[in-house]
Amino acid sequence: MNKWSGEPVLLIGIIIIGLLALSSVFPPPTFKFNWSSSTITNLILGATLIIMLSYARNTQRMATIAEKRWERESMIRATYNMTMAADKNTVLFAITNPSTLLLSSLVNCNFKIYEEPVDYNDAYNGKDLWEIFPGQISQGHFEISTLLSKKGKTIEQIKMERTQANREEQLTMELEIKFRDETGEEKELPTRRHFFDFERKYWVPEITKKNTIGL
Repeated sequence: MNKWSGEPVLLIGIIIIGLLALSSVFPPPTFKFNWSSSTITNLILGATLIIMLSYARNTQRMATIAEKRWERESMIRATYNMTMAADKNTVLFAITNPSTLLLSSLVNCNFKIYEEPVDYNDAYNGKDLWEIFPGQISQGHFEISTLLSKKGKTIEQIKMERTQANREEQLTMELEIKFRDETGEEKELPTRRHFFDFERKYWVPEITKKNTIGL
């Protein structure tokens, strides 16, 4: 933000006018100021112009501050969260909207079982819109057993098939979430891979990847 403001200009203008006024009372030996009506008028006009410029600059500065504050406050800061219900089969999926604006969201989980795509329902296939009201949490759920059944699998079968080599491939999601608020502002979270750990019974997000950006 530009920290320059009009106060120094106003102060300099007041000092100049003050010095000119003093010069008429205590003129230096080689200088005499002529207090003519035109001079007084010019001084008044000059002071008025300085004040107007200072006011305009400060008004613009305050408007910029207000605009940046609005941008910060209206920024989409929604978050998601996944937790397991007590039955260790139901996944509670929640989106939190901390803003003062109505938020719409598309959630696409891109489920896969052994790398084969699986459809759950349109709320998690990126088709149905989620609506999250200001300052609220919208929570849905899906079931691990229902997902597995779409490929003819059960939790017990998957657990028997589980090995150290395939544990991260049995049930996965490539989570994509898009947001749009009522002003039309949009935000898309980077795709994040998760796998379901059937031993510990929760989703494990991928937290590292190959460094391809030269960081």
